[in-house]
Amino acid sequence: MNTRLFVGNAVSLLFHVVVIYAVVYETADQLPDSTALTQSVELSLNSFQAKAAPQSEPKPEPKPEPKPLVRRVDVDRVITAQNDELDSKPETDLIREHENRLAFASYEAAVRSAIAANQSYPASARRRKLEGSVLIRFTIDSSGILLKVLLEKSSGYRRLDDAALQTVRRSAPFLAFPQGQVLDRWSFDIKLVFDYK
Repeated sequence: MNTRLFVGNAVSLLFHVVVIYAVVYETADQLPDSTALTQSVELSLNSFQAKAAPQSEPKPEPKPEPKPLVRRVDVDRVITAQNDELDSKPETDLIREHENRLAFASYEAAVRSAIAANQSYPASARRRKLEGSVLIRFTIDSSGILLKVLLEKSSGYRRLDDAALQTVRRSAPFLAFPQGQVLDRWSFDIKLVFDYK
């Protein structure tokens, strides 16, 4: 019985050595042929059993299924691929793309600022101490004209919802889109909060 336990521990140790070897080399294509490893394990096991005490009738044990090796992501390869993609674009395109993002971020901030400047708390809602937040979706064309305004999420109070819709309508017309933009319209979501405090 002790011999079987010792053989089992030896096989387990050999398996762990193979796994550690795989982790060190990180990819399966750098590992030796798996059949060679299996034969090596079998030869080691057979030579050990030959040295162990003879048994009357050896029972064939089923071969354990090899566990799949875990492949680690090669971060350097991924970063290199992303850098190659950036390098494939001309520098002027990258600069133009960055400038467009900045222009639209600035434009969006100007639109939100105009709406915040026009927001007012309805007197009747203030007297009743009504509070809530309203989510509005609106669309502007490239010249700054307000095309549509929709109530996306109600505050639960019609007075506050109407006040939010009116705030966006009062803020129009907005500035025209920054020059060089290809969009003909742009939709925004804005949350207007009515807080009694």
